[in-house]
Parts: sequence; C-alpha cells; structure tokens
Amino acid sequence: MSKQVKNKIRLINTLEEFYSAFPKEMDCINFLEQHRWNGLPLSPYNPSSRIYICGNGKYKCKATQRYFTVKTNTIFDGTKIPLQIWFFAIVSYLNYNNDFKLSLISLKRDLDITPRSVWLLLNKIRYA
Repeated sequence: MSKQVKNKIRLINTLEEFYSAFPKEMDCINFLEQHRWNGLPLSPYNPSSRIYICGNGKYKCKATQRYFTVKTNTIFDGTKIPLQIWFFAIVSYLNYNNDFKLSLISLKRDLDITPRSVWLLLNKIRYA
C-alpha cells in the first residue's frame, strides 16, 4: 500500500467520515482502481495486452482471454468479503491508538463477521 494511500486513509477518524468517503462498494472499487492503475486498467496476466471492459468492475485480457478485477493478485483476491469491510478494517488497523490494541473481538463486533474472517483480514493487512 503506498504512503499516499495510507495518509489518505489515516485522515478518516470516525465511522461517519468512513461512510461519507466510501458510501457504496463501487466507490471502494473506483478508489482502488485509481490508486492501483491510475484509472487505466492493466492486465495482471499480460501487462502489454489490450483490455476489454466487461462492466460491473470486470475486465478481460485479450492475450490470455482471462477475466480479472481490480482485486486480482491483491490481498482482497479470493475472498467474498466486500471491499467496504476490508477498507473499514484497514482504517481501523491504521488508526488504532497504541493504548488500545485493536482486538479481534472489537473488530468482529464492528464488522459483524465471523472471528475467523476477522483473523484472516488482520493477517492479510499485517502482511501487506
């Protein structure tokens, strides 16, 4: 994650600010596309290939004929957890106070997902 993205996300301090910045899933996808590709999709399978826009956030690589999204080959890939939940977990992780350790229980309560999913999220975020 770039330093610029981390700084922008750290500016979000409250739940209200978070949902005004990312009110819908598509806003999260647009944000990720802008910061990952500068608005121009690039195939993770063949970077020199042409790209077909298939709609609903999906793209197709002409050279390999494979479909991909902005989440392909990222920490978000392969999970059914919406990007809004991922972004909220990232914001919580980056903004937590050293006096208050971000816990699985508090994040589970805030996100309303299983403890295993919270554990997966936090491990992937720490890795990234």
